[in-house]
Amino acid sequence: MTDQTTNRLRAARILRAQLDDDSDTARSVLDEAYGADQENGLAGIISALVVAMIEQLAYATGGDLEAARKIVDLTLLDLSMGGGTDGA
Repeated sequence: MTDQTTNRLRAARILRAQLDDDSDTARSVLDEAYGADQENGLAGIISALVVAMIEQLAYATGGDLEAARKIVDLTLLDLSMGGGTDGA
């Protein structure tokens, strides 16, 4: 079983790789996680990313969780209407 520290480390490595436009490294981290823990490894990475996102939304909104919810709702609305695509 993978611990939270490993999941957070993997999530950070994926984020860094994506910032560097290094999809090969991101894929290798995902492959490593799947190889070690199968679906649990991938779920752990997703969980770590979501926790980090929530922390950042809480920070960005000054702890106003209602404002954070509205940001997520507006993002979901935008995506449901075809926004946020590279072809826009």
